[in-house]
Amino acid sequence: MLKIASKKDSVILDFFAGSGTTAQAVLELNKEDNGKRQFILCTNNENNICEEITYKRIKNVITGYGKYNPLKSNLKYYRCAYIPRINTETEDLHNNLLINIKNLIQLENGIEIDDNKIRVYLNEDELDRFSTNEKELEICEKIYISSDILLTSEQENIFGNNNIEVYIIPEYYFEDEIMEVM
Repeated sequence: MLKIASKKDSVILDFFAGSGTTAQAVLELNKEDNGKRQFILCTNNENNICEEITYKRIKNVITGYGKYNPLKSNLKYYRCAYIPRINTETEDLHNNLLINIKNLIQLENGIEIDDNKIRVYLNEDELDRFSTNEKELEICEKIYISSDILLTSEQENIFGNNNIEVYIIPEYYFEDEIMEVM
């Protein structure tokens, strides 16, 4: 079915991941036709199937096992949770939003946010502290900032002089999270 219904650069979404057959099929087809397909598997992790079966299977397919050669690829495992609505302190809300926003950025851009080379800032105070820390500026390559943050001309110059790329976090990342806590 993948051969017929996908292009070499398709993203395959499987909402019922189960044992990971879709992921393995994508990896094998990529090897067969030199494709660059990606897959996203979703599950409610009923009976710990994702942790105990799916993840291990895909990892084995990528690293190789038994008589099977490795299938070159990367694997990222995300656990998602809801941000609680009630009795949430401001700092807890900020931390929960930051974690979820980082995950969305990583998924959409295919990157790994390590808080050194790539950073995320949701408020001006954090960004102000960062923009005056020469040691951190030397290491950093990219920052993602909330659209609520307005860079000063000084910050724009600092980031430009340090070759730091600045990206605005899309508003749609925040819509559901903010609605949930209101």
